[in-house]
Amino acid sequence: MTSGTDADITLDEMTAEAADELAGRIAEIDPWRRLAIPADRIRRLLEAGHGLEIRAIRIGNRPVGAIVVQCDWLLGPYLRHLSVLPEAQARGAGTRALAWLEGIARRDRQSNIWLCVSAFNSQALAFYARHGFVEAANLPDLVRPGEDEILMRRRLEA
Repeated sequence: MTSGTDADITLDEMTAEAADELAGRIAEIDPWRRLAIPADRIRRLLEAGHGLEIRAIRIGNRPVGAIVVQCDWLLGPYLRHLSVLPEAQARGAGTRALAWLEGIARRDRQSNIWLCVSAFNSQALAFYARHGFVEAANLPDLVRPGEDEILMRRRLEA
C-alpha cells in the first residue's frame, strides 16, 4: 500500500462491502485476537444502528479501518471501536479518526471524549495519551477474565 497523505484519508459511511472486508482482518489483529472477539461480532458492530456513528476509514478507495461512536455518554461521545489495519498504521488514519470524533463532541457541545483500551495494548495507550487522553479508571475482567481495560477521558475546553 502506498503511504498516503492526510488528504488521501477519509471517513465515509460504512458499507456492507467495507464491513465484510474489514471484520475478518480486524479479528486477526490485537486487541481483538487476544480478546477472542470473532469476526462476526465485529461485523455486527460495524453494521449496527442504534444511534451509533459508524465510518469506514479509507486511504484512497481502500478501507483500512473503522470507527464506531456512541454520541451521548457521560457528557460526551464514547469511542466504542477504533481499528486501523497494520499496513495503514502510523500514516495519520487514527489521528484523522480522533479529529472526526472531536468534531462530534464539539458539534454536540460536549465536554468529554471517552474510550476504553486494553491494558496490554501499549501502542494504543501511547497513541491515546499523545492525543490528550488520561486514565480515568482501571476495569478488571471487563471484556475477558484476566484482562484489564483502561477507561480514558479527554476533556475538551470550550
